Amino acid sequence: MHTKRIQPGYGLTLLLTVVFTLGALLTLGFNPDAQTTNLLGYKGMSSLAPISTLLLLGCSFITCKLRVRYFVNRMAE
Repeated sequence: MHTKRIQPGYGLTLLLTVVFTLGALLTLGFNPDAQTTNLLGYKGMSSLAPISTLLLLGCSFITCKLRVRYFVNRMAE
């Protein structure tokens, strides 16, 4: 059985992952007061909705992978 030891910096990268993911979800939100439509054809919070969503999800994925790779030590019992 393996145990995990969390190193300093884990919490920061976890927070970044959550912020990037929430930001990606917010870019898809509707905003009826927007002046222009986004690339998907509706008035949303971001005028570059699919592009900004994919970029933020990519950042979330990268920080998640970095967190697991550099901030979690796997130790054998």
